Amino acid sequence: MHHRMHAVTTALICALAPGCVSQQFTLPKGFVRVQDYVYEVKGVSAKGHAIGLRIHENTDPPGDLDFWTQAVEHQKVDIDGMKLAAREAIRSDAGLDGTLFQFELGEGPGKTGYWVALWVSGRRILTVEAALPAEIAAEEAEAIRKSMRSVR
Repeated sequence: MHHRMHAVTTALICALAPGCVSQQFTLPKGFVRVQDYVYEVKGVSAKGHAIGLRIHENTDPPGDLDFWTQAVEHQKVDIDGMKLAAREAIRSDAGLDGTLFQFELGEGPGKTGYWVALWVSGRRILTVEAALPAEIAAEEAEAIRKSMRSVR
């Protein structure tokens, strides 16, 4: 009972504290946290952009960043039918090496961008996923990147 009460208290304090988003990820400015059962943390902007953190258990034996980079690209391009617009090596603020993908889906003004930042840390696979218009302003893109790099 004491352990459950401590967990509830910690969750409540975190939910009420500004900038305290699961202690693992910081939402971009202008995003509000929303309840979601797929993501550990999910935020949306007034413009309808969405960003969320997922944590997956790594396999046994664990796959490394190269393995999971290939797996994510295969899933999104070959299975989900998205176009790979860009892929680059990134580093989180906590020093984790990762991969940032920028995928696109659709055509014309309704074309959607789907960004995935991927990190592998021991037994955890962390992804920060963002859905937004394929063409966004540079300052919005940088805010998304900064948020993605905040993973710890």
